[in-house]
Amino acid sequence: MYRNSLTEMRDLEIEEIMDILDLATQFKANVKGHTEIASGLLMASLFLEPSTRTRGSFEAAMKRLGGDTITTTDFKSSSMEKGETLNDSIRIWGNYCDLIVLRHQESGAPRVAANISSVPIMNAGDGRNEHPTQALCDLLTLKEEFGTLEGLNIAICGDLRNGRTVHSLAYGLLLLGNPVTFVPGNGLDLNDTTKKTLCDNFGVVLSELPPSQVRYSDLFEGNHEAKAYRLHKPTPDFDEYAYNGKKLDIDLRPVALYFTRCQTERGSDTKEAGYPKVNQNNLETEFFSKAVVMHPLPRLDEVSVALDDHPRSRYFQQAANGVPIRMALICLMLGLKAWSSVTSQ
Repeated sequence: MYRNSLTEMRDLEIEEIMDILDLATQFKANVKGHTEIASGLLMASLFLEPSTRTRGSFEAAMKRLGGDTITTTDFKSSSMEKGETLNDSIRIWGNYCDLIVLRHQESGAPRVAANISSVPIMNAGDGRNEHPTQALCDLLTLKEEFGTLEGLNIAICGDLRNGRTVHSLAYGLLLLGNPVTFVPGNGLDLNDTTKKTLCDNFGVVLSELPPSQVRYSDLFEGNHEAKAYRLHKPTPDFDEYAYNGKKLDIDLRPVALYFTRCQTERGSDTKEAGYPKVNQNNLETEFFSKAVVMHPLPRLDEVSVALDDHPRSRYFQQAANGVPIRMALICLMLGLKAWSSVTSQ
């Protein structure tokens, strides 16, 4: 943790991630049975951008634990509208509560807040940067599905440039030793700085995947050729898999398709046929025949509503996992439950 706060995924060690997931699993088994744990404690819910799932699940989590919340629901209802600085707001709110959950339009704002706050800060999404608690919901969903978080090939599709959930999830998957396949919308790829940071941090390499041999083009309308690539540990046999027809399909067949919407509020734009989408037809092709469908929500049209009751759709499960994940985080960060002995806590 960074100053007992969670501002980005890099604040977490692998052991801490597993502690969070394990405790969330315990809470999920009996989500209503823990109403005395946080009795008398207050969480400040500072959401300076719109939110449904994140704000709702954080507040539900605190109340499920027997605590209570105080809240600001948008920028205009706070004194920041009058010119108050973030630093001043954080110092003030720290006097009123035991924990601050912050959603902010500026990338890096939670890190700034953590440096001056008297209480722990949890990042509920900062600009186009990160959304670490969403990534933990995603990892819990994957662990429930596959029983492990090792050896998974996840394809992350859509707005990679401005989709903050993408950045947090990619970091978490690479930290846990998984390869990650990226399928960006037209003009919405990860920027070069992010690619370099991921490669340098985890000792991975980037391998372009030839469209003629990879079926990710099936996610695009028309004759659009998908740009797909993979971040992975360098291995002697990868080139053979990457350029040897059938072996490529076996090696790179995803176990999960993770979609994110086009982030128009952050300047993203895409042209018709230039954005990956999934529907009943392409989900049932051989290449995607075992993949579950994930999405942090809200969605536009990149995941068909016809898939809502499909046996391999998991996006509503991800949303439901928000409550136990945030219950676990609240408990661990406030010292209401113990970290395992292998962590630095």
